[in-house]
Amino acid sequence: AQDMKNFAFTGWTDPNGNNDPAVGAGGRAAYLDTISDTVDAGQLPATPTITYTGAGGNPVDGITLQSTAFSDPQGPGTFAAMQWRIGAITDPAAPAHDPLAQRIYELTPVWESGDILTFAAGIQVPAAALRVGHTYRARVRHRDATGRWSHWSQPVQFTTTTANYLQVLKDNLMFSELMYRPAAPVGAEVTAGYLEGDFEYIELRNISDALTLDLTSVRFTKGIDFDFAGSAITSLLPGARVLIVKKIAAFNLRHGAGKPVAGAWDSLDSLNNGGEEVKLSFGAGAAIHQFTYDNAAPWPVQASVGGYSLVLKTPETRPAHALAANWRASYIPGGSPGVEDRTTFSEWAAANGVSAPLGDQDGDGIGNQLEYALRGNPNVRDTSILPVRALQPFTVLGVPGDYLTLSFRRVLGAEDLTYTTQWTTDLASWSTAGVLVSSTDHLDGTVTELWRSPFPMTGAKTFGRLEIVRP
Repeated sequence: AQDMKNFAFTGWTDPNGNNDPAVGAGGRAAYLDTISDTVDAGQLPATPTITYTGAGGNPVDGITLQSTAFSDPQGPGTFAAMQWRIGAITDPAAPAHDPLAQRIYELTPVWESGDILTFAAGIQVPAAALRVGHTYRARVRHRDATGRWSHWSQPVQFTTTTANYLQVLKDNLMFSELMYRPAAPVGAEVTAGYLEGDFEYIELRNISDALTLDLTSVRFTKGIDFDFAGSAITSLLPGARVLIVKKIAAFNLRHGAGKPVAGAWDSLDSLNNGGEEVKLSFGAGAAIHQFTYDNAAPWPVQASVGGYSLVLKTPETRPAHALAANWRASYIPGGSPGVEDRTTFSEWAAANGVSAPLGDQDGDGIGNQLEYALRGNPNVRDTSILPVRALQPFTVLGVPGDYLTLSFRRVLGAEDLTYTTQWTTDLASWSTAGVLVSSTDHLDGTVTELWRSPFPMTGAKTFGRLEIVRP
């Protein structure tokens, strides 16, 4: 094998004494080059030299290269074009090397610049063309006005590392809303021939209050397929939102035109009603956010019945996307693509003339904060909004029994509240492992939930309570 490599690329002398002609420096490849160059002898542009000028450590978003100046026997004013190419190679020393994978050779490019018609010594390789932990070789060549190309330069080889910009995106670009099961089409939507899935959408939000985010290397690579490069929105101002939808015309018909839609994802893709993995990537696959949503508890079940979206709670706090507890159903049916989807005590208090959070201005024994949490009216005496206790029969794992239940009405969009049912048999040790039995949607931003205790009545007393916390 080494003799073959020397014969082809280095130089070779017959080791067996068979008087075979020697192959000179550069091997047979150099000899073939001289043959191919014969017709254009002395007329090819000079072979350029390439230099790596990018960031230290070779981050995928910092790969910049520089070529030497154009030089041509025809004269200095004959530049016509230049081309860059990147090829991947198998490198056992690369972090992402897979010894079981088929070997990769530079011959097949992973990225080409195409013809660049105005000379520019430097270029930045798109991050989307490169994968972290892989080894690549870069080359450049020049063409003159007679159509003659120079030889490709000798390569510059580098092994990529994680993008510098990746952490910026992780810290500031959040999923804020995901509509995986829209309401069924009605009226003009039916007439237009749209199906339920045509109204799916995903919303992202820039939570930074100062930084504009560059989205050109951001892509969806699981769940849906969408690339922001070349889309209608490639940068996101501080606090701004961007939408990616299944069908633009369907989305506009339901939600109105003029919203910040970057584009439509691949027509063959749909968000799974039963839940699936979604991945937002930088470049060729480095994860910005990757999580699997579900249509069953502890994920918000309202989003699985059709018409409500999943909304990330307080995205400005950078919550973990993979935790079901950090998501809720949208405040209103249809979601709120492009705008805020939550309510706060301050907004509610202003709308209802409430000035004292701990006050009870209607004198019904229910404080103003509880009125807000349980969808009461602070100006009308009414105790019917308090949680209702009942003893109900249930069958659990085939065993029937009576369970204490609590029923209460809560506000979906109140992200400043936490509702927790608690249970005990001794009034000393409380359990929060209650079981959600049902959730009834009132189509006004509230639901009535029925929870049961985790243990059946067995002769001992059982107690239940509802804790509502507002920071």
